Amino acid sequence: GRGHHPAAGSPHAEIFALRDTGASVEREGQGSWRLAACEHLANATVYVTLEPCSHFGRTPPCCDALVAARVGRVVVGIEDPAPWVSGRGIERLRDAGICVDVGVEAAKCAAINAEWIANITKAPLLATGTSSPRQS
Repeated sequence: GRGHHPAAGSPHAEIFALRDTGASVEREGQGSWRLAACEHLANATVYVTLEPCSHFGRTPPCCDALVAARVGRVVVGIEDPAPWVSGRGIERLRDAGICVDVGVEAAKCAAINAEWIANITKAPLLATGTSSPRQS
């Protein structure tokens, strides 16, 4: 399945991707994600540009949904620079026995997430002449 994060407060890309596979992923009140019909995801490989979140914010942690789906491997482009995530999502996945690879296509993933990185790190956003990921 495929997914993206359309707006602040909405589910993150991982949730949309799980749903795109046919899994039922719903929020339990203000708590965590509840998954059903996700047996087909057992031992699947998930590719993400940014480390799955590990905290309760406007949505529950994405890493918890991936653990509940029993995926076998997560390939992470870049670690999330947000101090409230910053490696914790990767750690929680690994603690759950999920194989995690970090740094695959890191430059491309950083470019895709440039706006988020600039916002979090307060670095200026520089145009590089590449097309916007929204244009794909």
